[in-house]
Amino acid sequence: FPGIERDLSLVVSENVPWAKIEALVLATGLKFLEERGVEFVGTYRGQQIGQGKKSVTLRLKFREPTRTLRHEEVDGEVAAVPVVERLDAAVTFSSADRSHGQRRISVSALRCHVVASAPS
Repeated sequence: FPGIERDLSLVVSENVPWAKIEALVLATGLKFLEERGVEFVGTYRGQQIGQGKKSVTLRLKFREPTRTLRHEEVDGEVAAVPVVERLDAAVTFSSADRSHGQRRISVSALRCHVVASAPS
């Protein structure tokens, strides 16, 4: 069955290492996360991020071996990742696939909501 990927961008303090971010995400026990389902994408530093901060992007890969996942199931899982509280992070995540267009989603510690959505 096809998987679903979500890219998370975390704006964190410059001194937060990738290993800490990865460990925190893995420790949450995301229900549909694949084995080796957390992948480092990149780090951005610049004026838009702010002094002493960096934006770290990671990719989460989700799959259910017995059925096709719904985007709503994965979005709920991603929204539950407690990086906002534990890393004092600002977080956004996005998805892109051929059947659903692209959506940008803003995550807070308690809920997630669609910020903008492309037509399906």
